[in-house]
Amino acid sequence: MQPKIPGSGSRAASAADPDLNGIATRARAVALHGAFAGAIGAAAIALWFLAVDLVVREALWTPSLVASRLLGGNPGGAIDLRLVAAYTLLHAALFIGFATALAAVVTGRERPLRFPAVAGGGFLALECGALLGSASFAPGLAAEIGHGWLAAGNAVAALGMAAYFASYAEAPPRS
Repeated sequence: MQPKIPGSGSRAASAADPDLNGIATRARAVALHGAFAGAIGAAAIALWFLAVDLVVREALWTPSLVASRLLGGNPGGAIDLRLVAAYTLLHAALFIGFATALAAVVTGRERPLRFPAVAGGGFLALECGALLGSASFAPGLAAEIGHGWLAAGNAVAALGMAAYFASYAEAPPRS
């Protein structure tokens, strides 16, 4: 299986400098696919927690709680949509950064990683990041959200990003 991403797994030719052209093409591909996969992951976990909050709590409770703990709002107070919006942008930027690093790994291989490897590795990285971030910047936040809800949300995000990365791999040529 060969990736369809330009500049990944093969070099683009240029009369001026084939190495620089190939590097630039790969960097653009990594950034583009990182942005797409990160947006998918961020949206997936946001929708997951919106559904959880609608069923179990109050709409936007989770992003409001996280925003108030990280950005200095009123924990336990009324939901502040400005803080929720600011946190949503921060969260999306973090996901895009993570997915760009993941894209660099996934697209830089001669043979693409399989879906389970990308999903499993993505989940472990997201889960460790969430737990370490919570412990470092807002102790007790992960427990307040609920470790099970958080792990399930990270799994949904990792599956979404892995599905995106798997979507550009071609089927092997038929003999």
